[in-house]
Amino acid sequence: MRKKSKLHIIKNILLIAIFFIIINFPLPYYIYSPGGIENGVDRVEIEDSYNSKGSFNLAFVNERKGTIGSVAVSKLLKTWDTIKKSEVTIEDEEYEEINLRSQIMLEEANNNAIIAALNELGESYSYSDKKYKIIFISEEANTTFEVGDQIIELENQPITNVETYSSIIDQYGIGNIVEIKVIDKNNKEKLRTAQIYEEENKKITGIYIVELKTINYKKEINYTFKANESGSSGGLIMALTIYNALTQEDITNGKKIVGTGTISEDGIVGEIDGIKYKLAGAEKANAEIFLCPTGNFEEALKEKEINNYNIEIIEATTLENTINILKNK
Repeated sequence: MRKKSKLHIIKNILLIAIFFIIINFPLPYYIYSPGGIENGVDRVEIEDSYNSKGSFNLAFVNERKGTIGSVAVSKLLKTWDTIKKSEVTIEDEEYEEINLRSQIMLEEANNNAIIAALNELGESYSYSDKKYKIIFISEEANTTFEVGDQIIELENQPITNVETYSSIIDQYGIGNIVEIKVIDKNNKEKLRTAQIYEEENKKITGIYIVELKTINYKKEINYTFKANESGSSGGLIMALTIYNALTQEDITNGKKIVGTGTISEDGIVGEIDGIKYKLAGAEKANAEIFLCPTGNFEEALKEKEINNYNIEIIEATTLENTINILKNK
């Protein structure tokens, strides 16, 4: 009896192990679903800031790697969507590269948010410690560049701005291979190469560079994002959070406000992905207002109608326009 009992236990353990292996077997999909919200003041520390009665909240999308189990669940829940990996990633690109790009884009968005808010307030500031990092490499590029490389020199000439890189490339012929000194993602100096080719009558090496910089202001402004938070879609909310913290007037008017959208240095709000998931998360959190970029506005209104949401959706075109609308709410 004891021998049979032990065999029965072992059999059950094996069956459970096999079950977990099967449901966690990876598939070429990503699963997207509504995420939560996070108060902007929990992601930025500002010296001598003003308090607000309401709140500006970031909206998040839950992203999971596709497995047999998660794909099966997504078929049962209407708020979960299964997206082919090929539709959201570049061919042969690793998840690490995607995550690194998103982290750099978060840093750029946070810089833009500070600049846009300070510009709106008419405050003075300066820049220092500029860095030029690669976030995208074209499939047509013939190069040894890697996402996350910080460009220092091109053909022994220091890179002081993005325009400098382009002007140096223009000095060489199509098909020429140039040498570029970089600091890689592991903070080590490396020598990269890139072949020049032509696209839309321009000489290029097939990379997209962003400028990151330290912003010097009379008050300390520091971000406290978590390691798993990334991307540029929180730019608008961070700009509003900073603006509201630096002015005595509370433009939240005591309301719980959720929003999304990229932000440029000059305060232009840009569209984002995953609007329906973010709107659903805002509704679930009982937010009163949802700030939505122009490019996503019609989709958001349609989602509100389909799901009978109670939240008010406001179209955000610029930081200035959004502030003016909120002041009158």
